[in-house]
Amino acid sequence: MHITPARLSHIGTASAQVALSQPPRKNEALQIERPPSVARVDFSRITPRQLQAYCDELIFTGGDAEFEDASALFTSLPSGIFESDPDKPIDLAGHIEGMIEFDRNNGFDALAVFYAGLLERMKLMEAKSVHLSVVA
Repeated sequence: MHITPARLSHIGTASAQVALSQPPRKNEALQIERPPSVARVDFSRITPRQLQAYCDELIFTGGDAEFEDASALFTSLPSGIFESDPDKPIDLAGHIEGMIEFDRNNGFDALAVFYAGLLERMKLMEAKSVHLSVVA
């Protein structure tokens, strides 16, 4: 039996790529292989698929703060965009700026502060030498 790359969901917002060249033997651990990372993150031109890979990286290599940021980033995608066009670049930073504006104008001050903080952390993430996978 040959197992092809599969997706493991984690709380419905992220996944990991698992690839096995042959079935595991009894008492043998599964080997998780990460796809190659080749590009820096740019939230003004990121595809939903790239965002998912970036969120995976945050979840699997970071701590609690990175998990919370990954969850907030992925759930900030426009509704249905991942299913309809996962490889079309979007301006996620601009989208979040719009969410902040909407929240401020409609009395959702706590949400506006939350998303403003997320936007600042996104700028820091872009400045780091963080890589994301272009393989889905």
